[in-house]
Amino acid sequence: MNLYQWVLAALTFISEIGLWVGVGRMVWLWVRPSYPALAWILAALSVGLVLLLWVLFFAPKAEHRLAQLPRVALIVAMTLLTGLGLYRLGDKTFGLLLLAATLFLAAGQILLEDLS
Repeated sequence: MNLYQWVLAALTFISEIGLWVGVGRMVWLWVRPSYPALAWILAALSVGLVLLLWVLFFAPKAEHRLAQLPRVALIVAMTLLTGLGLYRLGDKTFGLLLLAATLFLAAGQILLEDLS
């Protein structure tokens, strides 16, 4: 693995973590006005659900890993929807960061395919 692959792998992993955290933050921002006591629980459950799906279908060592095209399409869709959701819910900085991270997630999934 050369330097650019290491950098891309690191940016991809940081972007994945950002997606996981972003889903929880989006759920928390969405639920908090109506049910403040329930917001933390639902945010934690949503992160747990995304992590479970990631481990089962998206991770490089996943037992039932999706084929490249559907996997990249789903990751891009999840990241874009989460970024847009955060932006619309008022967390513009994190939302824009996630929208930018879509590039790293897609590139990492495509270009690092043979290295996993």
